[in-house]
Amino acid sequence: MAKILLVTRTTCGGSQRMTILYGKILEKAGHNVEILFLKNSLQKENSLLPFVPKNWKIYTINCRHRWLFIKMAMFLRKCKHEYIFSSLAGINSDILLLKKLGLVSCNVIVRNNNMPDVNNKHVGIKKKLTLLLPLASSIIAQTDEMKNEMVQCYKLNSEDVIVINNPIDTDLIKEKIKEDFSFDKRYTNYVAVARVVPQKDYDTMLRAFAIVHGDNPMSRLYIIGNYKNNDKYYQSLQTIIKNENLSDSVFFVGLQNNPYKYMKAADCFCLSSEIEGLPNVMLEAMYLGIPVAITESIPFIKQTIQSGKNGYSCPIHDYHSFADCMKKAAEIKVLPLYITDNTTEKAIANLIS
Repeated sequence: MAKILLVTRTTCGGSQRMTILYGKILEKAGHNVEILFLKNSLQKENSLLPFVPKNWKIYTINCRHRWLFIKMAMFLRKCKHEYIFSSLAGINSDILLLKKLGLVSCNVIVRNNNMPDVNNKHVGIKKKLTLLLPLASSIIAQTDEMKNEMVQCYKLNSEDVIVINNPIDTDLIKEKIKEDFSFDKRYTNYVAVARVVPQKDYDTMLRAFAIVHGDNPMSRLYIIGNYKNNDKYYQSLQTIIKNENLSDSVFFVGLQNNPYKYMKAADCFCLSSEIEGLPNVMLEAMYLGIPVAITESIPFIKQTIQSGKNGYSCPIHDYHSFADCMKKAAEIKVLPLYITDNTTEKAIANLIS
């Protein structure tokens, strides 16, 4: 049995949730899992706590952002874990830098959270990852396409990068959908689950929904995800809503501890991202039996969505095509059963020798 430390931030994004799920799978394989949260003191709360198993030991570093690296270095230098796992590019590079400096002696497992083009937008991250990734004991890509780009971008050996498609926390989903919830069935109800940030391209979704709503006034769009009222991007979306007369039809629900009850009750799940690593919410919607309208932000999506069977996909930024996807997907009533196997869980368990 190995002692494993997960390291992540306290914001509730897909990579952070996936970090916790990796920990659950490793615990199920017989290992002792603990988690370290890096919390900017300006943040009001840790929105991930509801998803952390109650038996895990939780550590938190809570300080100004510029001090987080130093505080983490002091913590990790003293920790007695055999493995450290991280799934965010910035944290990956910081932990591997500490390993290079001799302040971390244990095995470091890193999972790439986005396609390299997205991560490389952060200042210096490409250079740092090119230098530091070879120090990891395991490097995980979410898809074959991500692996190929990582190998080329970071000058890695192909055999050093493992492809592990995202698992689904089926136990959590089954528990969450027990909560009684339903939408007004007079409407066609669309649900999106993602942070309200430019990468998710809600501009395209809202413009597409304006077309959908024009054809079907008895339609509504619910957006589940963290947002701030004073954020410029959120304000730009409100301008679109106002200009398209959608104020009574589009609802920002905010971050929810149980997004699954909304997804399960929806007529269609929507995701309009410009780029993704591997959108786990798409897999979760399919597991819940909900048809999907989604943009082809990565090749994996086009390979997974079968037009007319489990949903429809279209190129990014094309709101006319996305509107068509939304309308047609909502009409699908019988979906093929989405079956998960234990191949992914085995691959994760095999990370620990």
